[in-house]
Amino acid sequence: MATSGSFQTNHRVSGSYNTYATFNWWVNSRNVTENYTDIGWDLVGGTASSNQYIHVYSISVTVNGVNQNVNWSGNMYNGTVMASGTARIYHNADGSKNFSASAGLSMYSSSSWYSGSGSWNLDTIPRASQPSINTWPNNSPDFNIGDTITIHMNRASNSFTHKVYFNYGTTSRLIAENVTNSCTFDTSTISDAFYALIPNAKAYSNTIKVVTYNGSTNIGEKTCAYNAKAVEADVRPQFSDFSFQDTNSATTAITGNNQCIISGKSNLKVFVPATNKATPVMHATIANYLASIAGKSATIAYQSSAETSTTFDGIVAPAGAQTLSVSAVDSRGYSKVVSKNVNVIPYSAPTINANATRANNFENTTTLKVSGDYSQILVGDVAKNTINAVTFRYKKTSATNWSTPTSVGTITTKDGKFSVADRVLDLDNSTSWDIEITVTDKLGNVSASLIVSTGIPIFRIGVDGYVYNQEQPIMVSHVGQVIMSTTLDTADKVAKVYGGKWEAWGAGRVPVGVNVSDSDFSTPGKTGGAKTVTLTENQIPKHTHNVNAVIDLRENTTDFTLKYSSQQNWSANVRTLTSTSTGGGQSHQNMPPYQTLYIWERVS
Repeated sequence: MATSGSFQTNHRVSGSYNTYATFNWWVNSRNVTENYTDIGWDLVGGTASSNQYIHVYSISVTVNGVNQNVNWSGNMYNGTVMASGTARIYHNADGSKNFSASAGLSMYSSSSWYSGSGSWNLDTIPRASQPSINTWPNNSPDFNIGDTITIHMNRASNSFTHKVYFNYGTTSRLIAENVTNSCTFDTSTISDAFYALIPNAKAYSNTIKVVTYNGSTNIGEKTCAYNAKAVEADVRPQFSDFSFQDTNSATTAITGNNQCIISGKSNLKVFVPATNKATPVMHATIANYLASIAGKSATIAYQSSAETSTTFDGIVAPAGAQTLSVSAVDSRGYSKVVSKNVNVIPYSAPTINANATRANNFENTTTLKVSGDYSQILVGDVAKNTINAVTFRYKKTSATNWSTPTSVGTITTKDGKFSVADRVLDLDNSTSWDIEITVTDKLGNVSASLIVSTGIPIFRIGVDGYVYNQEQPIMVSHVGQVIMSTTLDTADKVAKVYGGKWEAWGAGRVPVGVNVSDSDFSTPGKTGGAKTVTLTENQIPKHTHNVNAVIDLRENTTDFTLKYSSQQNWSANVRTLTSTSTGGGQSHQNMPPYQTLYIWERVS
């Protein structure tokens, strides 16, 4: 875009002469209402120097296709203004405008014509106003269906007015005219039409159109988008009630109330009778129902003229009041939730504590003991469940067929616990037996299995010569016996093998046999010896040391006094000489090669 410009005509060059003309233009003002721009212009001579000139015979100027009717002749110096004027340029309907200009002059001779031209885009003059919803210029297009909205116009001139059209579906509705800056529209007047357009959606989008006028002249139109959002509170389905019941005859026989649910056993049916069906709002349809309880959920198909339902078979839920919810969901995804409390009674299958033991762990006589726990199923603090039967059957482990189930005996129940009298069986001890116990309450039964092993004698002598008890070898031992082992590292482990009570013996000492002829070894239990020894002087072997000395034989010396006698004998006064010492005086190891193990003595 331009607010000024210029161009030069062709130059006449002859020797040092260089002559031409420059066309200049500039914006004086513009009229937004009337959509035009006024410019000023001039045609100015140009030469190579200030004292240089040339004779001009005639000139011509055209602006935006209009001849400016100029008439000038004379000597043209550098800077000579040969013509000037103004021009009014009307813009296109959208406010844009490109215009051109041309100029020419005859120099030196009337037949020599020099010309030039130029073209420019003027700044666009604002025309049709741009609408926006609510706040200009942030363009927030969202509103809730039923809101009263404000539509703003950013008009360029105070003379402009507008017609405002609201578009929806195939309708373009005139909602205001002769609008200056803004207008309002109550969308509740077309709420039904909006919702009819979006039976399966939560919002509807279209445009608002604004036509701008200057007086009675339409100078253009523009649109802005809007997004009309459904209001959930206004259009969610209408739904108020549903029903439920326990359809398991076994559990209802116990509770006496199909509105109570026994966890894990009852079949919870959730249903919506046709009389309580959900109804849609504002042109929507009902898609389905969604039932949920204790983390479980199920979809229920919608029926307009019949009951519809789903069943949670063997529903497992925490004890106490649990929330059962049913949501009616419409085609827009909106829902209406109805909730009810369901009383859930805890239940678990009976537990069985049983064992079968042979007399002395060996004989045929086998005692069967059975007890356990069961769920009382409390309804109004009244126990509705009990143990109906406790039976057993048995077979040899190697056999296929079981005996006929037989009652264990009289059943005693109290506070959720049961027991039966001991049952004594005669089971051949030469083989193992399988026993199956079955406990039955009012809702079913559970079973547990036992194995009675082959009879084990109290003791036996094995082919290895050991005496066995419970198939553990019994080592014969006596008080005072000492045993050695590399694995029996505790007194308890020794006792399990040999019986009796044991203590560690001879820790860190080497055993030596009794020698009655030697007082050091004459009786058991004597101790002596040392791990290390430091030798005394008497224990050191006899030995000598060489001493190196220099003897001065002069008379009256300090070391020796020598005298001459008539018997030709020499005598000497000899002094003691001491050698230097050596050795550390430390003890030395006094052990033979050894290997360690555990040594134990039986003390009782």
